[in-house]
Amino acid sequence: MNQSEANAGGIAVRPAESTIDLRPFDRPAEPSHGRFRGDVEGLRALAVVSVVLYHAGAPFFTGGFVGVDVFFVLSGFLITGLLVSEIRRTGRVSISNFYARRVRRILPAATTVLLASVAMTYLLIPALDRASIGWDIVTAGLFSSNWRFAAQATEYSMIDQMPSPVLNYWSLGVEEQFYVVWPLLLVVVALFATRFGWPRTKVLVGAVGAVAAVSLYWSVGLTHDNQPMAFFSTPARAWELAAGALVALVGSRAARLPRVMRAIVGWAGLAMIVVAVIAYNDDVLFPGTAALLPVLGTVAVLLAGAGVAGAAIWEPYQWLASGPTRFVGRVSYSWYLWHWPLLIFGAAALGVARLELRPALVVVVLSFGLSVVTLKLIENPLRHPTSVISGLRRTRPALVFGMVLTLISVGAGMSMVSQSEAEASRSVSVGGIELVMSPAKAAKDLGPATGRCYGPESVDNDCYFAKTDSATTVALIGDSHAQEWFGATEGAAKAAGWRLSFASMPGCPIADVTLADRFNANARWADCVTYQQTVVHRMLADRPALVVFAARNGSQRAYDADGTLLEPGPSKKLIAEGTASNVRQLRAAGLKVVVLRDTPLFPSDVPACVTKNLNTVRNCDVRFNDKSLPETDSLKTAVEAAGAVWIDGLSWVCPEPGSCTAVDKGMVKFRDTDHMTYTFSKTLSGRLGAELNRAISAR
Repeated sequence: MNQSEANAGGIAVRPAESTIDLRPFDRPAEPSHGRFRGDVEGLRALAVVSVVLYHAGAPFFTGGFVGVDVFFVLSGFLITGLLVSEIRRTGRVSISNFYARRVRRILPAATTVLLASVAMTYLLIPALDRASIGWDIVTAGLFSSNWRFAAQATEYSMIDQMPSPVLNYWSLGVEEQFYVVWPLLLVVVALFATRFGWPRTKVLVGAVGAVAAVSLYWSVGLTHDNQPMAFFSTPARAWELAAGALVALVGSRAARLPRVMRAIVGWAGLAMIVVAVIAYNDDVLFPGTAALLPVLGTVAVLLAGAGVAGAAIWEPYQWLASGPTRFVGRVSYSWYLWHWPLLIFGAAALGVARLELRPALVVVVLSFGLSVVTLKLIENPLRHPTSVISGLRRTRPALVFGMVLTLISVGAGMSMVSQSEAEASRSVSVGGIELVMSPAKAAKDLGPATGRCYGPESVDNDCYFAKTDSATTVALIGDSHAQEWFGATEGAAKAAGWRLSFASMPGCPIADVTLADRFNANARWADCVTYQQTVVHRMLADRPALVVFAARNGSQRAYDADGTLLEPGPSKKLIAEGTASNVRQLRAAGLKVVVLRDTPLFPSDVPACVTKNLNTVRNCDVRFNDKSLPETDSLKTAVEAAGAVWIDGLSWVCPEPGSCTAVDKGMVKFRDTDHMTYTFSKTLSGRLGAELNRAISAR
């Protein structure tokens, strides 16, 4: 279609200005954004307080994470309202102006906090952890960190790692990805309606409703199949922003309702949000259908505030639009950005995994102060530029400014990555002895049994090692502690000329028992059950010369026969009995089985501790107690009674009586708190090989 044809159709496209003419536009009874909405700032205040106090561990805020859902609805409402208001006011939509406004609103504060996080990472975080944080900052600067965090949350080897100090940027990623598509979608739908002469408001409502319905359907299904991915995924969250968009399109009609009815709807909406904040907790399967409560609650409050010119004390608008709540709402964006990294870095400064409530609340107050300063000195001056920076009011300078800020954030993150990798390649000495590998490399020393051979799919991926054409096969199966014994078992197999078959799913021992899901403690771990059963069936089909069980003697929770979720203590006994049940099944089929004793648990990450204590590395050793060396008698008794050979390799790993060293003969022995490095594990192959040979030869 040429330019004259476009004009004849009432649709003028001006590429140079990135402006799309949509006149005429059918008007509803009342514009959605003809006035300031004080209740929106009040909802922002409620949302940010909920999130911040949830992260601080405050009582009665166990479901405070739903504050993000409130933010999503508000964002959809405000941005869609601005776009539609621009169409009604001018008959056009300037895409470039839209993105320039997003730059001025979002990037200055976001970049400030990212750069502050870079500085605090250098001050407080060990070098071996900086590369990962650097990549987090790169993706946060590109507003794509939600996908990185989704991948990490679903990657079994990443489950127990320290939370990222910029984890909260995931929600910004969802919003900005949504707004890459959203204005274009609205424009395309409006153009389509114009071409066919349909009422554009109704067509827009239908299109937005379809987006919301499809996204909600996807979210519910994905939440049950892969909850972490659903939590961080933009498609699974889009319905929440679309819900706000629907209010922007048709919400003005709520002004026709009687005042009392609107007040009842508003209070009911607030109650829905508050109930979610108080009643929800980390065990709720979220988002899925659970997100409907805070989302619909926010929608109800927005509808109740439509057309309110003045509110009485009994109306929710009066409370939400009060001075204090509006002030908190104004600083909510900066407060949301600051509070999380300060909580993480505060814990790092004190050497704890998580701050207790009192210091966490101190950090929350500090972050609020920083948010006020950020609002006054950074957000407002750059959002509404005057004097020297008045050029940023124009579209092109604002877009260039946004690109510069993005490059600064990405560059700072990449610099951290490169410096961390350079640090990892440097030689390190402990007590005058040069380490075989630096602590940073030790932290990643998993060996070849990774990727497709490290997770629930490993049993189906033909993971064979050592002499793969040998007639004698030894199978190493279990959870991540099977992976830590891989180096020793692989070395033994190479020396003896065996084929090594390997299957490992972190957190999932080969026991005939149903465990609680690692991602949702109140749900059965279906993937683990499938893995357990598939491994046993594979062993029965392949009939290896020897089956080696290895698993963490840890704190998993299991369901008993009545479906009751047990605490870790009773669960340990049940897991031992379940392991023995599988041993009996294999022994009944004529297979030989050995079970390896578990390795000790260190109180903190070993490579990080070694990095901090190069001159006093013995500070990283662990003394044996009930926590560092859990009781194994119940497992030993159960599997031996079932016909397995028990191999106690504790003295190989920890030759000193009563304790275990972190470093031995120039090797960092553990890559975290409880997994041996591949390099150290290989040194145990001779002793393990002798025991495995004895088990294979036994009659």
